[in-house]
Amino acid sequence: MNPSQVYFSNTPILNHSSLNANWLLISTYLKNSDDKNPFIYFSKEEANTIVDSLYSVKKDTTIKIIDNNNPNVVLFIIESFTADVVAELEGEVNVTPHFSKIIEDGLLFTNIYSSSDRTDKGIISILSAFPSQGSKSIIKENEKQEKLPSIPTELRKATYNTSFFYGGYSEFSNFKSYILSHQFQHLEDADLYERKDLTSKWGAYDEVTFNRHLNYLNKEKQPFFSTLLTLTNHEPFALPQKGQFGNKTVEDKFRSTSYYTSKHLFEYLNKAKKESWYKNTIFIFVADHGHRLPKNENEIYNPNRYHIPLLIYGEPLKKEFRGKKINTIGNQTDIAATLLAQLNLSSKQFKYSKNLMNPYAKSFSFYVWQDGFGFIDHQGSLSFDREANKTIYTNPKNIQQNQYKYYLNNGKALMQSVYQNYLDNQYQ
Repeated sequence: MNPSQVYFSNTPILNHSSLNANWLLISTYLKNSDDKNPFIYFSKEEANTIVDSLYSVKKDTTIKIIDNNNPNVVLFIIESFTADVVAELEGEVNVTPHFSKIIEDGLLFTNIYSSSDRTDKGIISILSAFPSQGSKSIIKENEKQEKLPSIPTELRKATYNTSFFYGGYSEFSNFKSYILSHQFQHLEDADLYERKDLTSKWGAYDEVTFNRHLNYLNKEKQPFFSTLLTLTNHEPFALPQKGQFGNKTVEDKFRSTSYYTSKHLFEYLNKAKKESWYKNTIFIFVADHGHRLPKNENEIYNPNRYHIPLLIYGEPLKKEFRGKKINTIGNQTDIAATLLAQLNLSSKQFKYSKNLMNPYAKSFSFYVWQDGFGFIDHQGSLSFDREANKTIYTNPKNIQQNQYKYYLNNGKALMQSVYQNYLDNQYQ
């Protein structure tokens, strides 16, 4: 059970009043009983100095890739859409050929990593630019997630109309509480679907949600910011018809659902092109997290496990950036600063977000699993296991000592800072 079971309004006080007081008291006590940071490696001042040095820039500027300061923005968060199924990211060939067609006219960021390995953490990293907290998941704690900054909150200030679409049940992992707490004016999930459309284990197949989304946007007032979270490319990797790669193995099931989602994304765009709002709309495609499939390799500590696509597409994208690639190393958390800079809006409230189109920004990423974390840049990477209290992965294997220390200190400082901000309820 979580508060999403009873949340129903965009007005926080109404949602708070709907909670059972006894349940809330016990829940809060249990959560607050664990108030120690297990990632203490430096003094608070030392950790902050290291983190600040990573995100500071000599000049606050941006390369403009959008020729419109007030475009509609449609954000697709694609379930488990690992780089390993995207040929342009050195993934398997022909698994997502339709996504490759979209890439031909889009701007592809080739070195983007997810913050962690779960959807609940991916949503927070993308929309609130707050990295994963390891064993904790801030989206499940309302007294904390409500204080996070978010992209929809900032765009509402800029008079954008906002919506969130999901073919599953948004009560899952407390998604609904987060969505309603962060200025999404309209939430459409499986609760609003007809029973005949809820034919997958998780709710509705992606093509059903895509069609509902198109119908909604055709009536939406511009400018709008709309987020759609897909779900078909999730275990058990089932489809309403025979998959492109069959279903004899879990690897082929994963390839089939990846193919299916990319195909219907491509069809979605072809339908959208016929609508009047399309010419003023930027589409952003990003995965919620990476995956061990389809290659069935890359242990949880391997940075390749977190490698995902980030693609910007649409008519407002300047012609000189279409079909181009950006090799800067970044994270899901960097979407906020990058997007807001293109819209001439401030992103200072997003402490862990850097503008990928600022040539002065440092090129790096940070990833977290249950009890470990890693750091990566163009020279290499390192992963550290807190339980074992040792480094368990480096690339290159014979990493130089000064580079090793740089990666380890950066990873430790980021993990300490993120977790402490989570405990202190301070995110800006």
